Amino acid sequence: MAVKSLAIQTVIKRGIDSLKKHQEQDGSYVSFSTPQSPTFQNAVSFRSAFSTYLILQCLEKNTDTHQLIEKSIQFLLHQKTSAWTFNYWGKNTPEMKKYPFPDDLDDIFCALAALKKHSPEAISPKVLAKVVQLLTEQEVKVGGPYKTWVAPHSTDKTWQDIDTAVNANIAFFLAGEGITLPRVVRFIDSFITKGVFDSPYYYGEMPVLYFISRCYNGKKMNILNTYLKNMKQEQRDPLFTALRITALLKTGEDPSQLESDIEYLLLTDKNGDWGVYPFVVEVLPGKGKLYSGSSALTTAFCIEALGNYLEATKRKIILNTDKENIHETIVRTTQELFSSLDEPLKTHALQLFNKILKEDSRHIIALLPYFVRKSLIHPKKPVHTDLVIQLGVANVLGWLAYTIYDDFLDEEGDPKTLSVANMALRTIATIASEMEKTVPGYASVFHTIMNIVDTANIWEVSNCRGREANPCWGEYEKLADRSYGHALGPLGILMAAGYDQTSDYFQQFSTFFRHYLIAKQLHDDAHDWEADLQQEHSTPVVTLLLHHPCTDTKPLSELFWTEVIDEVVLKIMHHTKQARQAITQMSQILNTDLYEALLTALEVSAQKALSERQKTIDFVQAFSK
Repeated sequence: MAVKSLAIQTVIKRGIDSLKKHQEQDGSYVSFSTPQSPTFQNAVSFRSAFSTYLILQCLEKNTDTHQLIEKSIQFLLHQKTSAWTFNYWGKNTPEMKKYPFPDDLDDIFCALAALKKHSPEAISPKVLAKVVQLLTEQEVKVGGPYKTWVAPHSTDKTWQDIDTAVNANIAFFLAGEGITLPRVVRFIDSFITKGVFDSPYYYGEMPVLYFISRCYNGKKMNILNTYLKNMKQEQRDPLFTALRITALLKTGEDPSQLESDIEYLLLTDKNGDWGVYPFVVEVLPGKGKLYSGSSALTTAFCIEALGNYLEATKRKIILNTDKENIHETIVRTTQELFSSLDEPLKTHALQLFNKILKEDSRHIIALLPYFVRKSLIHPKKPVHTDLVIQLGVANVLGWLAYTIYDDFLDEEGDPKTLSVANMALRTIATIASEMEKTVPGYASVFHTIMNIVDTANIWEVSNCRGREANPCWGEYEKLADRSYGHALGPLGILMAAGYDQTSDYFQQFSTFFRHYLIAKQLHDDAHDWEADLQQEHSTPVVTLLLHHPCTDTKPLSELFWTEVIDEVVLKIMHHTKQARQAITQMSQILNTDLYEALLTALEVSAQKALSERQKTIDFVQAFSK
């Protein structure tokens, strides 16, 4: 039986309340250390900055956690040195004076990852330059792996070790900056292959596997996932379970396979507290080996695991036999259609079709009507699978025809493909006519939308070609018009479910797609502006650039990143907001998760471009000083 999301949300809320109680005035958390693991008898409390860095990484910022996170961020910033290094101990604590450790890359990159998540503006290009300088000093080879301790090469070999978990945490932060280090990936690969996941700094394998799972995107993901699934623990505890849940989800595990682990976390919750269990291993002079952890840290990992499970469950569109069969039928039907053609049309059609299949690895094009049907909560009428397949075939053919025609409109078309596009479009029109029998009004909607598409294409060719062109884009309706055909499949499913073109829901669905298509096209144009400019295609972004007041005083690349990108992102956000308002008004009849995911992906990408616009240039300038 599926775990109820409401119960999980309630437990997460209790966990956050517990963290608020455990948090010290300065934003840190107390840890406990004991020579007796895992009982924590005779445990001694101490101040480790490290647990605060990890707790921050586990939390998502919202109204419940905002103050909690802000206090810990201020604590974190107080821990840094002028070189932007961090230590395991809290600054000015008795432990730092009695058992001094050098600063280390594990603490440094866990702290930076926490900042990247909750206060990214703190990591300026100058900070990144210092970080890269530090990595250069600590690398064993160019590009890694890296030594753990920030200590001179001449010091004792104790401070010269190379650790898997530490390198995984370095890779995790750098991945957030869009940087992948092949040597570090190969270093981690070697341990995955050997099945060796130990570290002198962590208790058992699970913390190491957790850290690897957060950063790893290599070829041995299946091996890592299998190892995690086969792990056994003699005495089950919440910390191990929480770390394993997150690691499994990060390595692609189906969340439905984790329900017993989730239920275990819910059962072991003690009013938002899961107890203290060993996580870090310390070796202190005169003390020997000690095991440390804290109930706050365990709670944070449990909150993270429960939140990740909830998110994965919401995000997941279950892969089932029905879906696979529908996709296979769509592919087979389309292949049979093309195979029935005469040569050379047959060969060209199959080549283009196979190219689309290869590019559509997640089957979004073919299965968009299926996903829309699956999102419906209260259809007035059943939407039969035969109709889903029909619209899936039409969607594939529409994508093929749109791609070919678009190449011609951009003066890049291959004449050999034009007949394929014409044949595909004729077939779509036939499908629309056949659907009219079971979905009254669909043929009319089809022809109306195709007229809108054709009108937009003529307008664009007439007004948006040549460097002197200055088209009036207005509210960018023409962007929606030219791509409106992509909404035909989803609108057909909605009509088949009993919501015809006169219904408010049909209008809202149309509005969603139009604003989404505008935002998507603006996003794509922002990425392609240089190629569009070279071809003298006056897209909205190119138009903003060429007719900007500073066009004659700044290089276009600088103008784009300093001025125009802000305006483009604002416009993208405006249209995703309008799309979200439209789809929210449909929440009574469909699950909005699919549509929310489409909008969020655009927004995240747009914001990332905005936040990192000058980072590379500034970084190079800072590093060269």
